[in-house]
Amino acid sequence: MDVTMVVPAAGVGDRMGRNIPKQFVKLGDEDKPDRTPLELLVAAYQEANEVGHLIVVCSDEYREQTEEIVSPYAKVDKIVRGGATRHESLFRGIEAVDTTIVGIHDAARPILFKPALEASFKRMQDGARAISTVVHPYATMLVCEENGPVEGALERWAVAHTVSPAFYYTEDLLTALQESEKRGIEFRDEPAMMKGIFPDFEIQTVEGHRSSFKLTFPEDFDLLASFRRQMADGEF
Repeated sequence: MDVTMVVPAAGVGDRMGRNIPKQFVKLGDEDKPDRTPLELLVAAYQEANEVGHLIVVCSDEYREQTEEIVSPYAKVDKIVRGGATRHESLFRGIEAVDTTIVGIHDAARPILFKPALEASFKRMQDGARAISTVVHPYATMLVCEENGPVEGALERWAVAHTVSPAFYYTEDLLTALQESEKRGIEFRDEPAMMKGIFPDFEIQTVEGHRSSFKLTFPEDFDLLASFRRQMADGEF
């Protein structure tokens, strides 16, 4: 099963409060001080047998830096110019895919949880049409608006955070992106888009890990460092 992983890396990350996008922040590793979250992720997929090709989507402003980061990694087939929105960037990335199955892993989620990748790959081999990696919450989820009253509660097992990676048949995802654009609707993520465009479309799930969190705030780099130490110690 030949799979291409699309890595959206064109985001700006305003909430991070840095003068460069979070995927290009130098992590200061002892062995390689200029290693970035983007390289951390690409290097992980370079070693993953389940994925044969990588496409990185980046902005024009950071194309040269992206080329420098990914040049040591043979699986990176293409670097694609990103768009003004994540939707547009993803669309361009998917259009560049040559394989029947495509994965998506945001560069802002630089840790690859290998058990989720392996489980997703097996489920796609067994006939699944789409797989979303999820992490269930650890506390009760309340239904309420910001600063508003509690309207209800949701069972933890009934809701989940969507994380990376996700897998689709390329033609399914491309059709949904085209339909979304035709309707003038931009969804936050691919599962929401697929279910919004095709309500009966089945997306299966595999359980991920909390290390698949999204870099969003400055303190998240400390959390990333902690998870990387745990990985090095074989804790997950």
